[in-house]
Amino acid sequence: MSENIEGTISLDGLLEGRFAGESFTADDLRRWASRAADRHLHFSVEVEGNSFSVLGERHRVKAGDVGDDPARTVAEALDALLDRMPPPTRTGAMSTLRSVEYRKGEEVQTLYVIVGGKVDVRQRTVEAKTTAPVGPLTRKEKVRMALMGLGVALLVFLASSIFVDYRAIYTNIVEAVVPVSADELVVEPGPFGDSFSVTKKEVVSVSGGGQAIVLTLKRSEAFPVTAEQAQKLYDDANDLPTRLATESLFRGYVRCEYFDKEGKFLTVAPARVIELHKVETLEIALPLPAKGPRVAKVVFTY
Repeated sequence: MSENIEGTISLDGLLEGRFAGESFTADDLRRWASRAADRHLHFSVEVEGNSFSVLGERHRVKAGDVGDDPARTVAEALDALLDRMPPPTRTGAMSTLRSVEYRKGEEVQTLYVIVGGKVDVRQRTVEAKTTAPVGPLTRKEKVRMALMGLGVALLVFLASSIFVDYRAIYTNIVEAVVPVSADELVVEPGPFGDSFSVTKKEVVSVSGGGQAIVLTLKRSEAFPVTAEQAQKLYDDANDLPTRLATESLFRGYVRCEYFDKEGKFLTVAPARVIELHKVETLEIALPLPAKGPRVAKVVFTY
């Protein structure tokens, strides 16, 4: 494919010289190159000892962005650089910089040589096989491309849906963004149902990010407040779960297991309930996992 795109220009070659004193430095060269880039003229600066080179980078840009007369713009930029140089550096500078601009059916070749410390522009125009630039898409073409893209995306979606559970992905994204609601959470006292009940539940934000569920527990008359009551309840138990639950209450620590909406176990958190030996109601805070599936149920266990 032809690269001779009409209405474009590129640079090549280099300008080289030597530093003389400290009035002109590599930083001055780099600042000049930065200003030139603002005018869509791209140069790279190389420094080795007291010698420097300014290379024209072969970036093809729109000639109109450089100026109405791109060659004159290049020459003005180079003259500005030479004017910044002290006389010894300016008179010793040499240039093989050149530009190539493509117009319809022709190539404009420009050479920028240095004569007497000034830029001398030498130019010629030759016939060339050029290619018209791609014009902006029409509204009809944009609509057609959008419809084609939508069709391809739909085909990819249908084909990949065999292997990818998009519904689960969507659900996980929504659950990660939408805060947990206390009304959504099911809390079960489990084997401690005869000893205390959950009278209130609330989801709160915690410092540092994340959420926690605050539960209000109310003990019943069956709650073993004293060691004697716990011993009697333990001795009268006819099964191991009741004995383990009694032991947990007397120690004052129970476990809370988390499950998702499908009933899958997620994690476990300890809860300190020893204060129920002294007070009738107690608030406990259980942290909710920051990542992973949303917690749907909390079950107390020993």
